[in-house]
Formats: sequence, structure tokens, C-alpha cells
Amino acid sequence: MWSMQGSADLYSPKVVRSAMGAHFYVPLLADQAWEALAAEAATVTAQGGAVYVATADGDLSYYSAEWRKPAILIVGNEAHGVSTAALQLATHQLTIPMAGRGESLNAAVAGSVMLFEALRQRTAVDQQNGKRQTTV
Repeated sequence: MWSMQGSADLYSPKVVRSAMGAHFYVPLLADQAWEALAAEAATVTAQGGAVYVATADGDLSYYSAEWRKPAILIVGNEAHGVSTAALQLATHQLTIPMAGRGESLNAAVAGSVMLFEALRQRTAVDQQNGKRQTTV
């Protein structure tokens, strides 16, 4: 997981407490420059992957995204959304279709929903032998 320059401190007590131990299992890169992410995005797209940006009015539903290929997911914050720099890197803007009167989910929930869909797509059950085939 990457945290961009100017974002929340990944090691602040509040963040560590709310992550419930994920710091011990998830690789973290804090205070990253957009140029570094742009280089990583170029690698991912060269491999046939995508750079997805979560927005309230995206051009593609999160469950229509191709998560089995290499992918980057950029999630902004609740107050300001994603930055112009993030939008410039995007190959697609993803959205979560909302039922009823709700406008959107908060950033943590939206990111979690999208990542769970990525895991669902990447973890398929082979119908022949019943074994899970994971492509992470």
C-alpha cells in the first residue's frame, strides 16, 4: 500500500490502532511522490493492466473492472476526492453504484469494497477439481 506525500501518516497512533495489525502483514510505502507512482503505473499498463481511480461518478462500475490483470487502485479522501495527479494516471474511473438516496461511501469502505471484488475475481474455483486458483 502506498501513501502519497501530504497524506495521513501511516504510523500515527490512530492509523496503527484502526489497522488492527495490518502493518505487520501489508507492505507499506509512506510519503511517496507522484512521480514514483507514475513510473509504477507505466509498468502496470505496459503489462496490460490498469490504473483505477475511485470516484463517485466514474465511467466503469467496480465489478466490471478487470481485476485479474495487474492493477493499481487509487482512492482519494472524503472531503476532496482524488487529486488531479491521480486522475491523470487513471485508465478508468471506477464507481460503486449506489441504491437509494445515498451519495457515496467513505473512502475506507469504498476502497475495501473494490479490493474485495479484486480478491473475488482473482480467487476462482476450478469447476473440474474444486480447487481454488489464485492469481494474485
